[in-house]
Amino acid sequence: MVGERRFAEQTNVPVERSQAELVGLIKRHGASAYQWAEQDRRVGLQFAMHDRRIRFVVTLPEPTDKSFRITPTGKARANDAAARAHHQECRRRFRALVLVVKAKFEAIESGIETFEEAFLAHIVLPTNETVGERTIPAIADAYEGRELPALMPPVKADGDG
Repeated sequence: MVGERRFAEQTNVPVERSQAELVGLIKRHGASAYQWAEQDRRVGLQFAMHDRRIRFVVTLPEPTDKSFRITPTGKARANDAAARAHHQECRRRFRALVLVVKAKFEAIESGIETFEEAFLAHIVLPTNETVGERTIPAIADAYEGRELPALMPPVKADGDG
């Protein structure tokens, strides 16, 4: 990814404005309730919609991370410059979350996916874990030691289907 630009890396949109935009977005699409939660460096948005609970978690970077203290060219940053770089990355991550949620609603509205398909990994189960947290390890296990199927299934000969 050297030399590539990251989505919203130059954004000036404050985290709070991105959070407000997300709330407006989910409300417009029918969320009956929502909440924000923070713990350590994790910020979670959970909302109720279509008789489901949906949860997104954004992990914020450690302010003391080397990437904020050192420039891409290897020079040390002053403390205030490092703090600005950290805040910039936090803003960027929240803009990315806005993009993801908007894209999911657009896919639903365009008939590309159902609500459940679009938000599947983020649906909260009664055990308080998401479908993604529950199934991602099982997916890795299912692929372990197996040959991957073809990208496109073979075309059936006339009369076979």
